[in-house]
Amino acid sequence: MQQYTAANWPGGRWPNFSFFECRCKETGECWLEPDFMDALQAMRTELGGPLNMTSVYRAPTHSTERDKPNGPGVHPRGCAGDIRCSGEEANRILELSYKHGIRGRGVEQGNNKPHSERFLHLDTYVGDGPRPRPTLWTY
Repeated sequence: MQQYTAANWPGGRWPNFSFFECRCKETGECWLEPDFMDALQAMRTELGGPLNMTSVYRAPTHSTERDKPNGPGVHPRGCAGDIRCSGEEANRILELSYKHGIRGRGVEQGNNKPHSERFLHLDTYVGDGPRPRPTLWTY
């Protein structure tokens, strides 16, 4: 995992993502696994349109991670991101995720949620942690 700042962000490597959208929204820190970001960039390039990232890195102290009953998930490991999407776009992103090495897929596409609140969680986590990979789950 590598630490990134606005000054050392590799914009040439990940031209469709910014430090500001990938950093922890509560601490401002940004620790990422480059292979995860490479997978996101490859998916974004193939998709030919934006990936609306709502959360990428989250520090272990981030309120969402801190409040999880089994401890922090994989966002603090720098290998996870949540993408706001629904319908056909969500289906296409899921298809691409299998091609580009994504190992964890969380699906929040419930009919009782407005489309603006639906998302996919994608990660490249390898290990026995919170949920062994590869896996797929719903929220």
